Amino acid sequence: MEIRRISSLGETAASGSSQPRSPGRPRRQESEDAILNAVMLILASDGYTGLTTDKIAALARVSKSTIYRRWPTKEHMVLAAFGHRRSNRRIPAIWNGICSTSSNSSCSFC
Repeated sequence: MEIRRISSLGETAASGSSQPRSPGRPRRQESEDAILNAVMLILASDGYTGLTTDKIAALARVSKSTIYRRWPTKEHMVLAAFGHRRSNRRIPAIWNGICSTSSNSSCSFC
């Protein structure tokens, strides 16, 4: 006979199974991508000193708490954005029409 327990999240789990899921809703990758792309856009247009959580949240269409949950500091967020940009070489749709370079040359972000 298998003994089943009820976790604090209301899910049943067999005893001896893996750890229960952490509380709360899982984080959406789309939100993180939007935030990191917004960081790069704001850096390109306003520079590091112009990069604010309010601007990022508005451009990425997320709450400020969504940003604060993922990165402890502005520096961590910028480093993550550059790492994300390096690993994901496609140009985000949000960049269309913003880059002022000609089609024959490439900007440092595209």
